[in-house]
Amino acid sequence: MRLSTIVGLLLLGTAQVCRCQDRGVITGRVTDPSTAVVAGASITVSNRDTGVKIASTTNGTGNYSVAGLAFGRYEVACEAKGFRKYLQIGRASCRERV
Repeated sequence: MRLSTIVGLLLLGTAQVCRCQDRGVITGRVTDPSTAVVAGASITVSNRDTGVKIASTTNGTGNYSVAGLAFGRYEVACEAKGFRKYLQIGRASCRERV
């Protein structure tokens, strides 16, 4: 079985509220193909420019959030027992949503 989506993957800069600061947040929700949430999934957010990796875990409702990220290119990997690894690539910048 595979993880079908990371719903609502957002690469948002706080700049949208605070005039272009240099930090952003990635949030999302992990579901399976039947749209049931996947609690306890391992999330790894990797900056593709610097190689810095930050680990997180989905909560009981399948949600996760990784804050304090410098703007740049990111890869989000999601892994859970019984599912294939899921990858999402995007960019966090002052004016862009992915």
